[in-house]
Amino acid sequence: MRRDEKGYASFIQTLCTSVTRADYATPTGDPSDQPVLIIGFPRSGSTLLEQMLTGHSQISSVGESPALPNLCQQTGMRSHYGGDMVSAIRQIPLDATHSFGKRYLAEIACEKYQPRVIDKALHNFELLGLFAKILPNARIIDMRRDPLDTCVSCYLQPLSAWHSYTQDIGLLGRTYAQYRKLMTHWGQVLPNPILTLRYEDVIADQETALRKTLAFLDLPWDPAVLDHANSKNHSHTLSTAQVRAPLSSKAMGRWKHYEPHLDPLKAALQDFYPDGWDGAYL
Repeated sequence: MRRDEKGYASFIQTLCTSVTRADYATPTGDPSDQPVLIIGFPRSGSTLLEQMLTGHSQISSVGESPALPNLCQQTGMRSHYGGDMVSAIRQIPLDATHSFGKRYLAEIACEKYQPRVIDKALHNFELLGLFAKILPNARIIDMRRDPLDTCVSCYLQPLSAWHSYTQDIGLLGRTYAQYRKLMTHWGQVLPNPILTLRYEDVIADQETALRKTLAFLDLPWDPAVLDHANSKNHSHTLSTAQVRAPLSSKAMGRWKHYEPHLDPLKAALQDFYPDGWDGAYL
């Protein structure tokens, strides 16, 4: 597979210019707040967060569920066609938003699980426009990590063909920038509660970060989330071994080992470092 960079940029731009707050002015969809989407870019710490949260007595996870992409296909939406999503958002009948919401809940088998059920399909960030129509009360956690560390880690990993954009370091950086552009827009227009959580904050102070996250999920504190190595959840991603290990900051700033080779990546990501490469990222 090869990423159509111009087509993907057009997809993101269409969503950012066409989908507005007015598209969500009328209440629609199923009122359930049980699902929790963890979205973001690969290699951003999402598996670690999932592993921690599923230690909680009231949180379960279905892993990387295909439920939302499947529902989008059933509306006739083509992958990465912005016009199709805009049409679906505006034309889906009210009763259909309710039925699609219930079908999503059924696909991730919510009735079998705890009050909060995590769906960790990261690229669902591209589909949040329709998700907000069918489940406007569901919570969304956008997991972030230093953009340079994120992209270097993506480049060094044997990700699936779906992530072909990771095979060229300049394209990788530009794709990351498109993800951030879309998430900025979703944060301005969607009705869903969205929490942006930084990997570095989790590593620096696990308890504070998790207390913040559980408060966002409207759940009480459970100290079991601090024992992520023994979580009941069984991760099946490239990060499986890492999330079972003690927390460590050794992966932070890893990009510096490869700095002589990163000029194309830096060119794509420079806007996220307003105070220079050693400063805090946006």
